[in-house]
Amino acid sequence: MKSKVGNIFRKTPYSVYMYISTHQDGSLTFQTQIARELKMPISTLNYWITNFKQEGLIDKHLKLTNKGLKLFKFMWDTYDKSKLRTHNIQVIFQVVKCPSSFPDCFSKEIYQPLSNKKYKGIKTILNGFTCMFYSPKKIVCVLPDIYADTDEEISSQIQLTINLLRSILEDEFAGIKIEDYTLARIQTIHIAVLNSIKAKAYLLKGFTEENKEFAIDNSHGKSEIELTNPDNALRDIMDLLKLDKDGRFKLSKEKIKRF
Repeated sequence: MKSKVGNIFRKTPYSVYMYISTHQDGSLTFQTQIARELKMPISTLNYWITNFKQEGLIDKHLKLTNKGLKLFKFMWDTYDKSKLRTHNIQVIFQVVKCPSSFPDCFSKEIYQPLSNKKYKGIKTILNGFTCMFYSPKKIVCVLPDIYADTDEEISSQIQLTINLLRSILEDEFAGIKIEDYTLARIQTIHIAVLNSIKAKAYLLKGFTEENKEFAIDNSHGKSEIELTNPDNALRDIMDLLKLDKDGRFKLSKEKIKRF
């Protein structure tokens, strides 16, 4: 007999099952509560809960059965919590006020000197952020990787991080002031589709790729195709995610083309 649950990795049954599975502490008392948390119609929720019960995954009190617990462990271990990985995020802060004795006003015992033919500044790590104070007018910070499901989540997390960084920088470097209106701009950003179907097929042939528009690699143990142009990476990532899922594109030198 064919399972009524079907492909549980589809978005709706997956979200319902994972929500129930991660709330086994007795806090689930009403289905209306679950529907409200998941922002879905109660009829849709009832449909999936009924199917889960019929499949022997949960009991009438929404507790996982032994079969349901085994499925949950499998899903937790094998299904990615996020679809996108954003890395190599470098943001530039414009400094509008800085001590005139920069960089000598900041301790050389605490901060690493940073210099080349153009700049003479300092470098340090603050709260996990790599910060390069290049000149009295510019600070470049490298952000940690961000994992998310949508471009909106990425944008939101970057903005929150930038606001946090501004406070950290102004507290750390006494006497500086960062521009209010144009707080920061993104200098580089790579956004990767995790476990990309197309990238996996490409890598199986022994190929990797990197150019100014996109890259394909397995650098974090997962096949990834990533957008590398900071001018359009955020704009185009959701289209790439959909195309990869459908397998409806092909790769050519420095371009991703739809079939």
